[in-house]
Amino acid sequence: MTDHPSRELLRRFARGDLAGPAADAIGSHLQRGCDRCRAEVETQLSLVLARTADRAAAVDPAPKPLDAYDRAIESAVASVRLHGTAAVQVRKRTHQILTGLRAGDTPELPPPSLAPGRARRFPLFDAALRCSWELRNDDPRRMIELALFATRLAPSLTEDGYTPVQVADFQARAWGELANAYRVGDQPARAEKAIAAAFAHQTHGSGDELLEARLLSLHASLLGSRSRFRAALEVLSRLRALHERRGDRHHAGRALIQAGFYLAYWGMAEVALRTVDEGMAMIDTELDPGLYVQALQNRLDLLVDCRRLQEARELFRVHRSRLLAGTGLLNRLKIKTIEGRFEVGLGNLEPAARAFRTARRRFLKAGSRRLAALAALELAAVRMRQGRFGEANPLIEEAVASLVAVEATGEAATALKLLQASREMATVTLGELETVADVLRRVNRSDPAAELAPRR
Repeated sequence: MTDHPSRELLRRFARGDLAGPAADAIGSHLQRGCDRCRAEVETQLSLVLARTADRAAAVDPAPKPLDAYDRAIESAVASVRLHGTAAVQVRKRTHQILTGLRAGDTPELPPPSLAPGRARRFPLFDAALRCSWELRNDDPRRMIELALFATRLAPSLTEDGYTPVQVADFQARAWGELANAYRVGDQPARAEKAIAAAFAHQTHGSGDELLEARLLSLHASLLGSRSRFRAALEVLSRLRALHERRGDRHHAGRALIQAGFYLAYWGMAEVALRTVDEGMAMIDTELDPGLYVQALQNRLDLLVDCRRLQEARELFRVHRSRLLAGTGLLNRLKIKTIEGRFEVGLGNLEPAARAFRTARRRFLKAGSRRLAALAALELAAVRMRQGRFGEANPLIEEAVASLVAVEATGEAATALKLLQASREMATVTLGELETVADVLRRVNRSDPAAELAPRR
């Protein structure tokens, strides 16, 4: 699309009324940096979000906010409803198994129970999913293995005395977490099949709103990873309305933070930053400190996108220890690449090169070729800025070879094809390289909701 889309098309896009090639074309147009069209879409998106909030208020004009006590009681009641008087023993056994899985134990499907009605299988099921999630930033392969194990175990939970409706909920949860694991592990086709299976099982379940919220959040993350940003925002609007209907301000804010993350995909860095700030003002940092840190990381990234470089550097200086503490290896390395980006913007090329070089080496060591390739592109751009083209070319070749295998859809695939064609003709310019790196960076930015602990 070379001309500007009509105002009506942009409005339909923002409302979610466009699909297929027409929506993809407008998304690509926005990513190429059209300020006029971005402003129109931004206005319409604001109206859509406002209408969503009004609809939620109409259902319950003044929902009582959930405080920490409400959440604790809600969790305790849910546990007793699920496990009965054995709730405490189930939790204790779950943590015992979880300790073994963290130490590297291989879970095995247990034999048929000789005493039906005792919760022998659920603790193993729950521990496998919890451990799978814990590995999301360090070991995607084992993350997938444990989630896949849980999907195989879930149907047999009737032996513990759970009803078919409860087992359907368990299956939905397991397949949802497997979808997230496949997404993290760069297996998008399998992720889409798994999330479809999760929603299919959910239709036979209890209608648990917290399970629905988790699946919606994971679905939005998967849609975003496939460059289906409009669809991701539509899912997040539903998610925000669900939490507001329940009076859960914290998780409504979490959905806003995730929405800001997707707005950044279209290059709407300023509106994304405002949306993230609004969401951060709503969340309870004591309840979910990990969410706050992830949002802080994305805010830092957005400040660089907005060219507010001194502000980004100051935010990094003030919150450095918080950003780097307990966020997982891959996230710590992503922060290293953000550091490299604001150093580039400030003209400090050699410190930037060191940051990208370190990130690339450690991403490779951690087994993430995709993230290593992104760091290699950033490093190549720095070397081109320095006139060191002989060092840049091998980095570009390495990155393209790695990324073509996993970036199979959307704007990312288009950008890679253009870079690949230019590289083959030996005509890659710094501007082309930085444009491609910018697109790929937005597509691969950390999702602040899917990477964090689900509500139990």
